[in-house]
Amino acid sequence: MTWEPFLEAGEVVEWEARPAPRCFTFRHWRQALFGLVFLAGCLLWLLLGARVAADYGRFWSGLLPIPFVAIGCYLAFSPLLVARLEWEQVFYALTDRRLIALRGIRRQRPVAVDRQEILYFKMKKQGEELATLQVHARPEDPVLFLHCVEHPFVIADLLEKAVERNIARKKRAGTLPKEH
Repeated sequence: MTWEPFLEAGEVVEWEARPAPRCFTFRHWRQALFGLVFLAGCLLWLLLGARVAADYGRFWSGLLPIPFVAIGCYLAFSPLLVARLEWEQVFYALTDRRLIALRGIRRQRPVAVDRQEILYFKMKKQGEELATLQVHARPEDPVLFLHCVEHPFVIADLLEKAVERNIARKKRAGTLPKEH
């Protein structure tokens, strides 16, 4: 990954990664599972509706479940397909100035948080060496998600040092938000 188009002049990348493919793709497995259950119910309804239509000559009762089958297919398969297509474009970097996440399906869109504004982060472990990090800065900044990072303790250590420096600096300046 070449970061030059996304970096400011003189900015240096200290850490970079991309999400683990299976973890990133299947992170919406609950929605896909719900979609499969919904789809199974709609397919059963479609079969029963086709029988009713054949037995009683009610053509519309055989067609009524078709939109619901389409919705079930969408719920079951689209989250996994979209995540897999997006994975190709997702990259993360911590520079000397910012934390950057590149996202998108057709083209990459950078989402960045100024490193000096990071106040805290949460790490949700998804395995021994796999985690998702949720990075919080100022209220007006976006919450930055780093999904499915392999070896997350490397970035967690770097973020922890940045958070300690930022909180100490904000305490000295008297600009620390009330919740901290």
